[in-house]
Amino acid sequence: MSNREIVRNRIFIEKKLFNKLSAETGSPKTDDVLITGGGSIGTAYRITDDSPIYFKDADVLWIRTKNINGKFLVSYFKTNIFRKYLHSIAHIGTISHYTIIQLKNTPIQLPAYSEQNRIGDCFVTLNSLIAANEQVPKLVIKIVNNSLANSSFSN
Repeated sequence: MSNREIVRNRIFIEKKLFNKLSAETGSPKTDDVLITGGGSIGTAYRITDDSPIYFKDADVLWIRTKNINGKFLVSYFKTNIFRKYLHSIAHIGTISHYTIIQLKNTPIQLPAYSEQNRIGDCFVTLNSLIAANEQVPKLVIKIVNNSLANSSFSN
């Protein structure tokens, strides 16, 4: 979750155990947000479907988004305002920690829910455009390299 890479070493628990734990504590649903609370603190991830997901202990904090838009919340967690606040209150030691209590006390100014939707959708679109544009130089280099490899200048 910390660096947005694909998880290659997924850890699974038995479905029976997952169902038992979910019955006791619930499990994340679409638009809920998970945020790292240990190590690389403050990295947020929005749940995009109701696929079963299990996480253990307080290294991942779960935000149930009943009255807040998950896209908006994830966008907020990327702001300089939040990053500065997080740095000012996080328990720093061998491993940084952002606790449940700290999360509950995090000041967030929330616009009306409809406005959260518009803002969240806008940032999702912007992030998609930025990611697409970051690929353009790589594609240009690939095209140039392929052209040079196929040209009469190569041996």
